[in-house]
Amino acid sequence: LGCSSVSFIWQEVQLGPREQQFVLEGLEQGTKYTVFVMAYKGDHQSRKTGCEMAPPALLSLLPVSFLYPYPADCAQMQQNGNISSGMYTIYLSGNGSRPMQVYCDMTTDGGGWIVFQRRSTGELDFYKRWKNYVEGFGDPTGEFWLGLDQLHNLTSSSPIHYELRVDLRTANESAYAVYDFFQVASSRERYRLSVGNYRGNAGDAMTYHNGWKFTTWDRDNDVALSNCALTHHGAWWYKNCHLANLNGKYGESKHSEGVNWEPWKGHEFSIPFTEMKIRPQSSSNESVLARKKRSLPGKKRKIRF
Repeated sequence: LGCSSVSFIWQEVQLGPREQQFVLEGLEQGTKYTVFVMAYKGDHQSRKTGCEMAPPALLSLLPVSFLYPYPADCAQMQQNGNISSGMYTIYLSGNGSRPMQVYCDMTTDGGGWIVFQRRSTGELDFYKRWKNYVEGFGDPTGEFWLGLDQLHNLTSSSPIHYELRVDLRTANESAYAVYDFFQVASSRERYRLSVGNYRGNAGDAMTYHNGWKFTTWDRDNDVALSNCALTHHGAWWYKNCHLANLNGKYGESKHSEGVNWEPWKGHEFSIPFTEMKIRPQSSSNESVLARKKRSLPGKKRKIRF
C-alpha cells in the first residue's frame, strides 16, 4: 500500500494477509491523496492500482483470487482476466516451479492461443540444425520457433489436450487450418507429430505429416531417399517429402523450397506470413461470454484514513 500527494512525501507500507486495517498518519484534511495498491506473491507482483481520496475516508479493498494461480496455458491466462496479446508467464501442468515464457494470441477466434511459430519478415534464418529446433530460437514478439522440447512438454506432459491452428496470410488474402488434436512426442521418438481432424479454408496439409518424426539438415528422420530438409531447405515433420513446409526458405519460389502450404498456394509460392498456435480443445467449444468469471471474491479488507 502506498500514498502520495503534491505536498506529501511518498509513504509505503507492506500489509500481511491477516491485517484488516491500517492507519496512515500525518495526512492533511481536505487534501487529495493518491493511494496505490499492489499485491505480491513470491517473486511475482500485480500491476499497481490507484485512486484519489481526501481524508477522512475509508477505503475498502476487495482481494481477488485467480481461477488459475499458476495458469498452464494462454486460455487459463485469459480466464484470469488477461485479454491483450503479448508475452506472459505460464506454468507447465500448472506447476508453480515450472515457469515458461510464451506469446499469447488473445484475439484470434476467441483467443487463448500459445503461438509457437511465426514467419513475417524473412529476417530470421530458419535453416537451422537439430539442436536449435529442439531448444527454440528467435524473438516471440517477432519471428521465432518455440522449441520441440517445449512443444512436447506442453502437449504430452499435461492432461490437457490441445488443438492446432495455422494462420496464413499474403498481402491480400488470408486462410486458416485447424486440427482438433495436436501432440509432439518425446526426443526419444524424435518428436513425432500427431494431429487430429481438419477444418478451415486453407486446405488440409498436415494430415500427410501425421505420425512422422521431425527432420533437420543434420538429423534425417524422413523416409525419402535423400534428406528432405536438405532438398527443401527447411525443417519439418517430413514424410516423402511435404505438403507443408512452413519453416522453408522465406521468399523462395523454387518448387517446394519456400514457405509452402500446398493445398492453398501450391509448391511454388512462398507465404509471407505464417503463425502456428495451440490452445486447449475445450476452448473452441466455449463462447467468450459463457466462460467462467475471471476472478473470485475474497474477504474485504479496510484501510482507514
